Amino acid sequence: MLLQTADWLIIFGYIALSLGVGLYFARRSGRSVEDFFLSGRSLPWWLAGTSIAATAFASDTPIAVTEYVRQYGIAGNWFKWSFSLTGLSAGYVFARYWRRSRFMTDIELVESRYEGRPAAVLRGSMALFYGVISNCIEMGWIISAMSTVIALTVGLNRWTTIVILLIVATVYTVKSGLWGVVTTDFLQFFIAILGSLLLAYFAVSGLGGLGAIKHSLDAAGQSEKLLLVPTTTSTWMPLPTFLIYMLVMWWSTDRADGTGYYVQRILSTKNERHAFLSGLWFSVLTYSLLPWMWIVVGVASLVTFPDLVEHQLAYPKMLLHYAPVGVRGLIIAGFFAAFMATMTSHLNWGASYLVNDVYRRFMRKEETQSHYVMMSKLFTIVLVVMGGITGYFMNSIQQAWELQAAMMAGTGSVFILRWLWWRVNAWSEISALCASVTVSIILAFTGYSFPIRILIATPVCTLIWIAVTYMTDPVSEEKLLAFYLKVRPGGWLWRHISRDLPESQQKSDLKTNLLAFGFGSVFTFLSIVGIGEMIFFSWVTGMLYLAGSAIAAYIVYLLMRDSLREMKMEGGDEVILSEEAQPTAAAE
Repeated sequence: MLLQTADWLIIFGYIALSLGVGLYFARRSGRSVEDFFLSGRSLPWWLAGTSIAATAFASDTPIAVTEYVRQYGIAGNWFKWSFSLTGLSAGYVFARYWRRSRFMTDIELVESRYEGRPAAVLRGSMALFYGVISNCIEMGWIISAMSTVIALTVGLNRWTTIVILLIVATVYTVKSGLWGVVTTDFLQFFIAILGSLLLAYFAVSGLGGLGAIKHSLDAAGQSEKLLLVPTTTSTWMPLPTFLIYMLVMWWSTDRADGTGYYVQRILSTKNERHAFLSGLWFSVLTYSLLPWMWIVVGVASLVTFPDLVEHQLAYPKMLLHYAPVGVRGLIIAGFFAAFMATMTSHLNWGASYLVNDVYRRFMRKEETQSHYVMMSKLFTIVLVVMGGITGYFMNSIQQAWELQAAMMAGTGSVFILRWLWWRVNAWSEISALCASVTVSIILAFTGYSFPIRILIATPVCTLIWIAVTYMTDPVSEEKLLAFYLKVRPGGWLWRHISRDLPESQQKSDLKTNLLAFGFGSVFTFLSIVGIGEMIFFSWVTGMLYLAGSAIAAYIVYLLMRDSLREMKMEGGDEVILSEEAQPTAAAE
């Protein structure tokens, strides 16, 4: 038997706990769609930020990180680390904009920012694309990863595994809404971390320590896979690839102002201060701390299974090889926890798109709250079925990650600039989305590597949407002014709209936010390298990097101190408009 009685007791205990939490919050979630999808906008920063991190830490994450380590070395994980810049920009610059908006979903922004039929078509199309197509791809790789683990450890076939997993996820997502999702996220997050840490400990101990692992890799001629940052002579992770990840990919692919579930948690927080802090807490957990648990296991797998070709099987094989009875059940429960945290988030926010941005916007506009809550549950079930089918036919998580990034190459700039530049219109986004999908399909047949496809697609798609922007009419000044007063983005690219406003409303914290974003990025990258140095190479060097990261963090604190104090005094919510602005604001 792969699992013993103690293992099964732990696994079933975890499942019972998750279902219990979902049932506990069932009454609170059924009062309105705002309760079902946004927890009544009452989440504290630590719960919202941990929930975002738990969603990002899916059952696919340890498997994919191990894939990257085995194929490209530790430096291969800069594919994911580069997206820390996306998370940091969303936290430092855009989180408060989102919270001020008080939207139900991030896609609701489209008709607040733009106008007319193009805005309506864009909103509906984006809701279907991100809520169904992109969401099912993401759920597919999560389901595929979890079914792989269960197939190897428990012995169930793929379809049976998927059906069981989705039934459990559906029950408490449908019953509890976002309150149940984020509360179980918090519990599941620490269960999943404990399981990952235990596997890393037993794998390293079983191989005689990190020194023995490094010696084995040296003897096998694979010491280069321990490089934290690639050099000009790196073969597994070439320096040009690293530079493309760090300089281009993070801002060019998909919504660089925040992803769907990220923005959903931001919109669910108590106020702007909690929105800002939740974004920073998520970034520290997700990029600086968590990956090292899986990287250590990935490095150990190079020694344990040097000839394994199916890299996606390495992590579950390490579980079976090193974890003792009882601990094995806890680690599998941790996989369940990671799976449930991510799946329930994707189901909840995906259903929010279908209800708020398709069904209520275009089909049934004047229904009761109970009707919309019922439809929310129905759409959740529809997404479960579609995600399960996608997961059954998905094989490589790494390829799925890269497919999604390549498909959206070149769109990130328009999602950033729609907040910062008044001239962006609905046709800008429509052309960016159409161009990115078309160009990615064409490049898929060229044989170019993934980084080169990103490097080609990004400038092509960016030039296309900028050209379309200038060839189409701008949004009316009345609409732009209403949006500006609601969100207060500031910056010189809004001077065309804000120049006649009172000086108090022209005041912008954008410059300070951008500086804080820069030093926050320095903090993140120094902490990543510092932790890696301490684990694999030198405590002294690692401590020096961490000291540098601490200095960067202190500079961020100095930059943001006044803003945080103001947000705390104001409660972080809407600022009362001056008398001059009241008529225009009311027109919205």
